[in-house]
Amino acid sequence: MLGVLPAAAHPFGDPQTVTIALADKHSADKHSTDDGYGTHDKYGADKKHGADDKYSAGGEYGSDASSGGGAVVRVRWKVGGLDDLTLLGVGLGVLPKDRVLMDGAVIYRPSDGTAMGSSPKLTEYLLRRITVTSHGKDCPGAVQLIADLAKSGASIEYTCPSAVGAVAVTVKTLTDLNPAYKTLATGPDGARAVYGDGNDQHEWNLGTVDTKHLGRSALLQLGAVAAAVLLAAAAIIYIRRRRPQARPNAPRVVSGWWRG
Repeated sequence: MLGVLPAAAHPFGDPQTVTIALADKHSADKHSTDDGYGTHDKYGADKKHGADDKYSAGGEYGSDASSGGGAVVRVRWKVGGLDDLTLLGVGLGVLPKDRVLMDGAVIYRPSDGTAMGSSPKLTEYLLRRITVTSHGKDCPGAVQLIADLAKSGASIEYTCPSAVGAVAVTVKTLTDLNPAYKTLATGPDGARAVYGDGNDQHEWNLGTVDTKHLGRSALLQLGAVAAAVLLAAAAIIYIRRRRPQARPNAPRVVSGWWRG
């Protein structure tokens, strides 16, 4: 549990949300951007931490989604109430503890989203509390934080080693503040689920398949069809050869004349 007063959590307000979908690995957001609060790479790592920092892409808590093959699953997380964002910031040590009063009241400030959005502590937190697995293997994640975290949330891209038909997504955000927190999730084609303490993993069908397996399956099907055609042709030839040939009538001799 994060080090904040349990009474300060407000799990019965607006729920946090996540959206889950396949992402284009080569989309325009692969470039670094300056959002007005400092330059970030596409995974939200502040440049001042350096390329080798453990929170940057390719570091201990990030991965470069643009390298290698496979599919990229995008999960967008958004906090429900602004006070929950402040409370999380206090628990992570990003915001001062005096923002939570003794009676449990939380003091939110507009700058909280900026402070949280540029913090590697939030990056680490999201990658620990939101995970994706495909075919039983973990998909490394990398966070792309948006300028207005409070309004738009944070996007996390998970690179899976192969194309995916279904993925298991685990969401545990804020339940370490209070187990009563819920998360409303939306997936492709309007699919929905509710995450909560003790119900923190759901499977999502993203509508693609493993192309290698599909290729092998197609070859097997074509081979089976070709074999069936050959067997049918062989059977026809065998039957024709076994069929008794009709013998022409032998000519008969009647009164010295040949008659057929």
